Amino acid sequence: FGAEDARTTGSMALLGLNLLHQHKYADAEPICRDCLKIRQAKQPDDPRTFIAQSLLGGALSGQKKYSEAEPLLLQGYQGMKERQDKIPPHGKIRLTEALERLVQLYEATGKKDEAAKWRKELEEAKKATKKSCRLAATRSGARGRRAPLRIAANRRGAPSARRNRKLTAEHSGPNPARGRNRHRCWPDGSGRSLASRRRAGRRC
Repeated sequence: FGAEDARTTGSMALLGLNLLHQHKYADAEPICRDCLKIRQAKQPDDPRTFIAQSLLGGALSGQKKYSEAEPLLLQGYQGMKERQDKIPPHGKIRLTEALERLVQLYEATGKKDEAAKWRKELEEAKKATKKSCRLAATRSGARGRRAPLRIAANRRGAPSARRNRKLTAEHSGPNPARGRNRHRCWPDGSGRSLASRRRAGRRC
């Protein structure tokens, strides 16, 4: 895809996140830093750029580089929060993860008041995320229930359509416009076309 492609930076962000979960903070730092650099250049206003910023802050915080990590964590979370309408329901968890990193930072630095403030916001964010996920699941389930009904309706309608076509063909008789039916016998056995019989009738 290329080093600066959005799919490449997406893979970098996922790798960085997995390394954070494994507590491999030193390994995660250069990956998250490169991801953030590319996204800031290519997608400065995209919420994923602020996700990368929070990931880098988490990698630094895990290495006890708290003074460098704090502004990244704060700016990353604030940027995501301001653009949360652009984040799909399955991505809302990134907001709660960013808040968890802030709580961990202030607990590690002994700032209890700050830790309590962010912990409260974390609980509220978790509730909002659960509500959003339930709503998305309900909508998805409703779409899934409608699809079998459409399929069943189509299946019920198919035989009727075939029967209608068959009945139409039976009652309409052969088509005089088609070459193969042009000289076929009609029900009176005359072997003449409908037009010729009408002309003969007018002459009589």
